[in-house]
Amino acid sequence: MLQEIKESLESFGYPVSYGVKTENLNENEPWNYFVFRRYTFQKSSSLSFKRLVMVTFVHDAFIEEDFEMKIIDQLEKIKGLKHSGQADIYNYSTKGDTDYLVESITMFFTESGRTCP
Repeated sequence: MLQEIKESLESFGYPVSYGVKTENLNENEPWNYFVFRRYTFQKSSSLSFKRLVMVTFVHDAFIEEDFEMKIIDQLEKIKGLKHSGQADIYNYSTKGDTDYLVESITMFFTESGRTCP
């Protein structure tokens, strides 16, 4: 599933990292990228489990209007992966030591259907 998520996010044309952004971020270059990671794993019934996957998109200045829906539509093409229904979270920061705005959104997706052996 992780490789499918990575490839799906790469279809947007932005760099994709797993876990944390490990490449050096240069203040003079665009900060437009995805980071995704496993977030929680829990039992959802007596025989099945679900995993929550976090996807964060970071973009210089602001995120394109309705880009969230494009992300949801793309990731929900992956069998067994759905938007969790939780509220997605916007965050704002400055770019390094500048006063340039960076906007990000963290979204939550549920991978379900895993059963106990």
